[in-house]
Amino acid sequence: MSHSKERKEKACLNCGAAIYGRYCHICGQENIETKESFWHLVKHFIEDITHFDGKYFSTVKYLLFKPGFLTTEYLRGKRTSYLHPIRMYVFTSAIFFISFFFVFHPEEIIKESNKELANLSVAEIKEQLIADKTLNEKAIKSLGLKAEKKERIEKRIELINNDLDSLTKDTTRLKERLHYFNEQRNNFIDLGNYRSVKEYDSIQNTTPNAEKRNWLTRSIERKAAMLNEKYPNEASSKLIEVFFHKLPQILFISLPLFAAILHLLYIRRKKYYVEHGIFSIHLYIATFILMLLMIISNSTLHEKIDSWIKAILSIGIFIYLYKAMRNFYQQSRIKTFIKLFLLNFIMFFVIAILFVSFFLLSFFTI
Repeated sequence: MSHSKERKEKACLNCGAAIYGRYCHICGQENIETKESFWHLVKHFIEDITHFDGKYFSTVKYLLFKPGFLTTEYLRGKRTSYLHPIRMYVFTSAIFFISFFFVFHPEEIIKESNKELANLSVAEIKEQLIADKTLNEKAIKSLGLKAEKKERIEKRIELINNDLDSLTKDTTRLKERLHYFNEQRNNFIDLGNYRSVKEYDSIQNTTPNAEKRNWLTRSIERKAAMLNEKYPNEASSKLIEVFFHKLPQILFISLPLFAAILHLLYIRRKKYYVEHGIFSIHLYIATFILMLLMIISNSTLHEKIDSWIKAILSIGIFIYLYKAMRNFYQQSRIKTFIKLFLLNFIMFFVIAILFVSFFLLSFFTI
């Protein structure tokens, strides 16, 4: 309740209904004077923020330490005491992804790979080059390998041989001149050898119709050539960056699918789809919070301690899901464990399909 002066008139300014008391019994609007001072607005803003924070943290306490409890309370109608699941999901996911993109992004991955290369000794570089050469030579001998793919691998082997020759000559500034390593770290995804659309179209125009690829393959190759032309030497990292920022959309779309799988697994429990949806929202929120703790651990703690904390939290996510399912659906331990396994098994394929779909979307819209 605000501390503003109550209006003498007893007609609601929002819906026009007669008011008995301070609030309208039809729309719930408070019957207060419309004129507000600047300081009143500031005070109102601070009260709303602190009220939200207090409600959020008290809700999180129940969410994390009593798995399944909030969903049960919500479906029983006890909702005023806790933050609404939708508002809580929006707020928590926003904080999580802001933190996630602040800590992890493709540019840093590239920088880290460059640092790793800079720290390698000449002997270690030679060892890795020989290992990569062996793998590429095995690929050349593979049956059914297309001529174009074989030509691409042969070029890689040629780059490796040139780098190995450099090892026996001058090692001054060697790491800056290792062409094979430079190509590998700047191209995480193989986007082909075509460096421009003009080059690709020229080759396609001279290729006999009988030897041309199907429409889908040609579309992918042409788009790859376009990306190589638009982003020389960093097309694949740019593609990863675009795809990276679609993760919030992937998780958001996966949520109703997760609820649908639960609906099928517990179809005999005679629960509505919305009930599974509320349970899924609470579960996603808890997962966001636990993963946020992983991000904080990664950014602030020693590497060994961080690895232990990540392992504990990763196991904790599965334990939390098991406890939440058992408490909410009220089934035996064996049934809950079996359904937990099935849920994770099915969701693995669902997430894989979503990742591939959004990767293709990123590829064709970049």
